[in-house]
Amino acid sequence: MACLLTLLHAQAGQIERDLKLLHLADSRTYLLDIVKSAAERADVEQRFSEAILLYNLAEEYDAVIAVLNVELGNSLSRPAASSSSTPLRNFPAQTIGMAAGQEDVAQVARSILEHYDRSASMGGKVSRKRRETCETLMRLKEALSAYENGHLEQALQVGWLFA
Repeated sequence: MACLLTLLHAQAGQIERDLKLLHLADSRTYLLDIVKSAAERADVEQRFSEAILLYNLAEEYDAVIAVLNVELGNSLSRPAASSSSTPLRNFPAQTIGMAAGQEDVAQVARSILEHYDRSASMGGKVSRKRRETCETLMRLKEALSAYENGHLEQALQVGWLFA
């Protein structure tokens, strides 16, 4: 991560000088390759919010939804009080259109999908299967939350969507 921060603060001349050494066409390719690499590492290390941020910066929107799907699935087996393994309070809201302070992974997923829907270039890079999986997991999370809060009728209504 420190390497990424150093790169982001590097002067344009330094980046352009290293492009030939790495056989990369331009500084955009250079940045995206490094950011994507950092995103993959964050994903492997299960650093949820960092992986989402970095994949988003690398324009790997399908990977963002894949990370969200894993976290949503994991959240189904945790009590509501610990719905996210990584707090998102400090996550830059402007990056992917999330409301500041969101911690519920279903709210984060909903915000990201809405943000991607507003931009055809982003939404078009998300596979239909991953999007549908994300929407299904969000509905399951909604039903589980309603059940945990004692709203049994609401939980059943959401559950009927799967029948």
